[in-house]
Amino acid sequence: LRKEQNEPAIPDTTPYNLPASWRWIPFGEMHWLTRGVTYTKSDVSKLPEDGYTPLLTANNIGEKLSFDNPVYVRSERIGDEQYLRLGDFLTSLSSGSKHLVGKAVLVPPVSGFAFGGFCRLIRLFEQECTGFTAT
Repeated sequence: LRKEQNEPAIPDTTPYNLPASWRWIPFGEMHWLTRGVTYTKSDVSKLPEDGYTPLLTANNIGEKLSFDNPVYVRSERIGDEQYLRLGDFLTSLSSGSKHLVGKAVLVPPVSGFAFGGFCRLIRLFEQECTGFTAT
C-alpha cells in the first residue's frame, strides 16, 4: 500500500540497533516549526528603548549565532513562541542575500531575544532532547 503524503515515513528497518528504551519516530513528531516576527518600519527602533525587544535576523546566523546589531521591534508584535531559547535551531528561510538562505545555527543560552520573519525556528517538544544536539 502507498502511504498518504501527510503520513510521516518511518523506516521498515533501522540503520543500527537502538537501546530498548528508545524508538524511531518521524522528526515532525518531536518538534514545532515557528515562523519569526513580522513587522513594519513603524515598529522598529534603531536603539534599545522601553517597550522594544532585540530581534535577530538572517544576518545574525553564521557558524555561531551573533547577537551584534539586532533590530529593536515593539514587544507587542512578538508572540511567546518567537523568543529564542537554549537548544532551538534557527534557520534562514529567505533574505536579500542568497548566501544566507538555508543557514542554520543551534541557539546558545540566551534571554530576551526574538527572531525575524525571514527565519524559522525548530524547537524540540522535550527539553531533554536538546542534550542530543551538538554545535
